[in-house]
Amino acid sequence: MMKKLLCLCIVLILTACNSSDSEENPSPADIESPDDASKETVQAGLNQLGFEALSGLDKNEDGNVFISPISIWTALNMTYHGADGKTKAEMEEVLGLENIDSDALLSADHDLLMEQAADNQEVELYLANAVWFREDMEINAAYQEALETYYQAKIDPLTTADAINDWVAEQTNDRIDHMADDISPDLILFLLNAVYFQGDWTYPFDETLTEEQEFSLEDGSTIETPMMTLYKKDLYYWEDENVQVVSLPYEEEETIQMQIFLPSEDTSFSNFREDFSLEKWQESMDALEQQTGTVLLPSFTLEYESELNDFFIHLGMEQAFDPNQADLSNMFEGTNASDAYISRIFHKTFIDVDEEGTEAAGATSVEVEETSAVLEDTFTMNINRPFLFTITNTEEDIILFMGSIEQPVQE
Repeated sequence: MMKKLLCLCIVLILTACNSSDSEENPSPADIESPDDASKETVQAGLNQLGFEALSGLDKNEDGNVFISPISIWTALNMTYHGADGKTKAEMEEVLGLENIDSDALLSADHDLLMEQAADNQEVELYLANAVWFREDMEINAAYQEALETYYQAKIDPLTTADAINDWVAEQTNDRIDHMADDISPDLILFLLNAVYFQGDWTYPFDETLTEEQEFSLEDGSTIETPMMTLYKKDLYYWEDENVQVVSLPYEEEETIQMQIFLPSEDTSFSNFREDFSLEKWQESMDALEQQTGTVLLPSFTLEYESELNDFFIHLGMEQAFDPNQADLSNMFEGTNASDAYISRIFHKTFIDVDEEGTEAAGATSVEVEETSAVLEDTFTMNINRPFLFTITNTEEDIILFMGSIEQPVQE
């Protein structure tokens, strides 16, 4: 299904768009390591944003949602460093950054991106950032340095949509190939994060055991879907009267794992999804214990996309979208800075789950324009009804992807 990992890398080649002889940026080794409090702030803020998005974004036509919290977080943080005044204060509250200063955040975000690469030598986990500026705009030097140094962002002149789409396709193994339409004359900045993951299961599902079975939808009807089967000792599992939880690892290191949350048959999935929180997720993670059991999981492929403007406005980040009030003055030099506002935040994802493993990709763009129970010895977990899942770096407790599946769909 998917190629094996040959190398793991993060974009380190940087191109400045307004200066051909700019000074060399500090290497990652020269950046001071963040303190534990800063790392915890970033971890909690990123994961909490993911849960807010999972419950706050609209389902697709099949009733499914799939997002990348780390992608949304990174794109919004890069934007945050260009904001000031009330615009910045609103972003701080929404992102949970009230108790961390900008320098500490830069260090913690850089550490976050580096650790995702350092912790995973077998799976393919790739994060990259890029920013395109309109050439007639004078970029704030400190803002440009932050993007290049801490977010390892590629910076290029804003020319055509093809250049942007070609870049995101390259970063996501062609799983996401369109993030920009025609470039508006008013568009002055296009900021983009891309994340790509591919990993084979530590314990693959036996293809010979996959067969069509019924999957119950929330309205009580059923569909036929390919159901994969895994019987294995030493799976991390936990259950109570409301939910079953299993964690399925990738590769030998098992650093990246998929956690699946299956509500009990007499529990409303809508209510369970609405009540699913960072605290409950963490409690489940802490309660997992090794057991022997059987897991039946539908194979599925999902593409999802959503504009995030209304989502962030609902959370309280209002001024950044207001052409008359937005303060993004730390992005640019000169009088043009007062005209800049966020016109669109867009998120797009892809996931494919089969007997071999998982391939997932996510991208988030920010467009800036100017104005003109007791456990048994064994368990069986038949995931034949709507379920939630997360893909997590368990070493860092960082949620890379998360989703809600009401109807598994085949490619």
